[in-house]
Amino acid sequence: MTEKCSNPKCKKEFGRNWGYNKGKKYCRSCLLQLRKKEENERLKDQTPQAHVKKNSFQKFMTLALFIIIIFFVGRNLMSDSSNDSDSIKKSSEKVVVEKTIEFIDSNYDDLWSVFSPSSKYTDLQKEKIFNEEYKGKYVEWTGTVKDVDTSILDSLILYVAQRDKGLYDFDGGDLVIYMNKDQYDNLIEVSKGDTIIYSGKFTSFGEIVYVTFYLSDGRINN
Repeated sequence: MTEKCSNPKCKKEFGRNWGYNKGKKYCRSCLLQLRKKEENERLKDQTPQAHVKKNSFQKFMTLALFIIIIFFVGRNLMSDSSNDSDSIKKSSEKVVVEKTIEFIDSNYDDLWSVFSPSSKYTDLQKEKIFNEEYKGKYVEWTGTVKDVDTSILDSLILYVAQRDKGLYDFDGGDLVIYMNKDQYDNLIEVSKGDTIIYSGKFTSFGEIVYVTFYLSDGRINN
């Protein structure tokens, strides 16, 4: 017994070589074509889903990379900002230091009239006057070079005489000035007996053997 294929374009008669597809009988050739078509449609339906998954993964990776870049850029900006703030702070501190430099108007004769051994002031009074009127303050005076030397720690030291002393004058009154390191070139050019203009900050005074005044932050201003 023979039957015809359910494919309208085929209508081929078949015997044993047939098969069902969706409740209809088809010849073997049409049946294979139908199954191939169905398989292609199934794959076609799955392809967009795979594409969507791939796109989703790519978007995720792009977003993650963007976040990482933003993080490092932001950290670098914060670091630069912090460095700028530190520089500004240091500059401000420097300006403040420069503004706190205070030069006193009194001359050496005023100083010596208080601290000479023959003055009317007691040691206690001298200490009080020095702390209130001289300590931490700057002077710019003219004096005579007695010597230039270095300390054990290689600090540059300038010894200055401010008054003429007689043969039996042991009262002292000299200044010992610890100079800034950048003053080496200036100091190497001066000799004993030279008259110079100098500046420095009073730090202390002593009267153990003879009166000596000590200054720091010294500079030659010739």
